[in-house]
Amino acid sequence: MTAEAFRQELRQLAPRHPLFQRTHPFWRDAFRGRLPADALRLWARDIYPFVRDFPWQYLHVAIKCRSVPALTGLCETIYEETGSGQTTQAHSELFKRFMAALGLEASDALDEPQTETGRAFWQLVTDLSRHGTFVESLACVGLGVERPLPQFFPLVARVMERHYGMKADDVEFFSIHSVADVKHSQLAAKLVAEAATTPAMQARVKEIVFSVWDRQLAHLDELHSLACQTV
Repeated sequence: MTAEAFRQELRQLAPRHPLFQRTHPFWRDAFRGRLPADALRLWARDIYPFVRDFPWQYLHVAIKCRSVPALTGLCETIYEETGSGQTTQAHSELFKRFMAALGLEASDALDEPQTETGRAFWQLVTDLSRHGTFVESLACVGLGVERPLPQFFPLVARVMERHYGMKADDVEFFSIHSVADVKHSQLAAKLVAEAATTPAMQARVKEIVFSVWDRQLAHLDELHSLACQTV
């Protein structure tokens, strides 16, 4: 399969995975304003380690890159994730602002997720970004984690304002990703498609992306189950 053909196939992966075939009940309840705030707080505490570690994970990708043009794009991604030279605009700091708007304290920015499935999800991304090949690690963070966000995060921002009383500044983390992650994920798809030159490598890319989504789905299942127990 040519690089362009594989890139087109990557664009069609999401509808083939259960995570994207329907709105997950956790987010369905949130979109209707029915999800308890405590459930959102648990989600935020679990997700914070992902946000904090994302630039570091991209650094591990960049270390393995031997192409100067590709490295230039990856370094721009890292620069933007860390605030484009402004510490207060680092994405981890924007997420902390969102956490504060949820009523969480600075001490709630934990080292790792609290739930079992959240830790499994986080550990998979950590291990693949650190120990995988260039193609494997970029497929994980650039396609598995980042690619679905530009469509999803604007919905989260609107829901937080409409149903949970937040202001635009509180949800800047989500609104900024509706723009930045489009560029980041397009670059990742291009680089992965160009580097995965054999059928085995292309199959491995799809395996990794689906494994990330499997863990994410399991995480949402656990969060929703816990939320139902508190209602």
